[in-house]
Amino acid sequence: MRSQPRHAVSCNCTICRSLGSVWGHSLEADITIFAAPDATIAYSRGDRLLACHTSRTCGSTTHYFTIAGDHMGRMAVNLQLAAPGTIDAIGLRHFAGADTWSFRGSIRFVPLAGFAMHLAVASGYLFCWLPFF
Repeated sequence: MRSQPRHAVSCNCTICRSLGSVWGHSLEADITIFAAPDATIAYSRGDRLLACHTSRTCGSTTHYFTIAGDHMGRMAVNLQLAAPGTIDAIGLRHFAGADTWSFRGSIRFVPLAGFAMHLAVASGYLFCWLPFF
C-alpha cells in the first residue's frame, strides 16, 4: 500500500463480521500483493461485487478486490494483519454494511509519515508489515 488509507474500516456486514477483518481501502494501482498466483483462494458471496482472498497456508483473509459494480479498481487489505498499533494510528471508522450502508460516528485521524504497507508470502506464510513501526 503506497499511501495511508483515510481510515481503517470495521464493517458489520455478514462477510466482514465473519472474517473479523478491518479494512484499509485504496486503488488497486496503489497496492501490491507479493504472493504466488495460487497463494490465496478467492471467495465471493451475495451480490458477487467483491472477491475476498484467503491464504491457502494459514487461512487468514488478506485482501479483497472489487470485481463488479460501481467501485471497480478499488481494493482493500486486512489491517488486522498489520503491525500492532496500525489501526489505532490510522483511526477506525465503523460502517453499517448490514443495515444502513453508512458510516457511524466520527474518526480521529492521525497522519503517518512514510506510510508503506507490505503484504507478502515468506516461508509459506502470508504476512503483513509496516516498516515505520
